[in-house]
Amino acid sequence: RPYTPVSYTHLDVYKRQALYLEEASTDPAAIIKSDAVRVVKMTFLREVEKAKLVGAFKEGFEKNSAAKAASLQPHLDKIAAAIGDAKNGTVMTVSYAPGKGTTIAMQGSGSVTIEGKDFADAMFLNWIGSKPADDGLKTEMLAGK
Repeated sequence: RPYTPVSYTHLDVYKRQALYLEEASTDPAAIIKSDAVRVVKMTFLREVEKAKLVGAFKEGFEKNSAAKAASLQPHLDKIAAAIGDAKNGTVMTVSYAPGKGTTIAMQGSGSVTIEGKDFADAMFLNWIGSKPADDGLKTEMLAGK
């Protein structure tokens, strides 16, 4: 079943991002509640160090999933061990599949899968939660722009 692309946009000068859902939705709560495939694809437009990527994920957890942030740290450690620095043009995909978990894959680097829907929810709240990294990006992703 093909995914419905919800949006494709630029985030500053760092990356282009796209959110794909099995069924289109503009409601963050419904997207998070749903136990359905969801994917964020990022294409980096310049180099970004691995430490900055992992730090951004951690900051997102602290802002959007504060009660679970400490329990998510071991998963961040697994991600840090699997990915490398992003180069110009590197594609990174964060995908959730029910029953499988969340796979973080970086072109030219590695990938890791974290089991459970809770981790997927925390990851996707980084982009569409109440305190996203970029409010404009959240709005565009949910509007399908």
